[in-house]
Amino acid sequence: MKRLAAFIGIMCLSLGLSVPVSGQTGDFSGKWILNKEKSDSAPRVTPIGRTPSSPKTRTGPPIGPKTQRKLQPGINNPVDLPPLAKKQATAPGVKSGNRIGSVSGGATFDGTTPIADDVPLVITRSGKQMRIVNALRVNDKNVPNTETYTLDGKKHDVTIQAKSGSELTREIKASLKKNKITIEVVTLSPQGGKLRTTRTFSLSEDGRTLAVEVSSQSLNFLSNQKMVYEKE
Repeated sequence: MKRLAAFIGIMCLSLGLSVPVSGQTGDFSGKWILNKEKSDSAPRVTPIGRTPSSPKTRTGPPIGPKTQRKLQPGINNPVDLPPLAKKQATAPGVKSGNRIGSVSGGATFDGTTPIADDVPLVITRSGKQMRIVNALRVNDKNVPNTETYTLDGKKHDVTIQAKSGSELTREIKASLKKNKITIEVVTLSPQGGKLRTTRTFSLSEDGRTLAVEVSSQSLNFLSNQKMVYEKE
């Protein structure tokens, strides 16, 4: 009887200890290397509410399957992009990279600029503070990029200046829930344009794989992409 009571006591203690462990937040910090075989090579872009124009009114090439693959979210949207992002959107020399990231250090992600595939993604998280360091592809060159977020689930407004001199407002909301971080950035222009980009960072149970799902939506386009990273 004493042995049975001791066994039950040990089992209860083990269960009690497992509760806080299973409820812990995953460790997102570290250097992450892109697994190109498991990742989407490019965003999947879908026009919203677009139909081919009639021959009399068409002002550009018809929107067919080949044209859809070349469209970029946010480019034909009234949102006035930041200086380098706008330059990147029209630069013919950019041929590769994932459409993710912001342009200057400390700026916020807006989903219009490609990330450099050959540069690690470095994440540092301490409490509710998160820092992301990577590089972006601008005119076939890697440009260092840094982003910082507060994972409190609250909306924070940031004002930036566009190339035209006008001011853009970005609404940023970042949250953390166990093994998932969600970052939402809405870029608003004075003309009424809106570009919404959401990134979800999902950590595997063993903490060795990080899946980043990105979706961007403007007035005319919807873009989705999944990238898978392995911890170095």
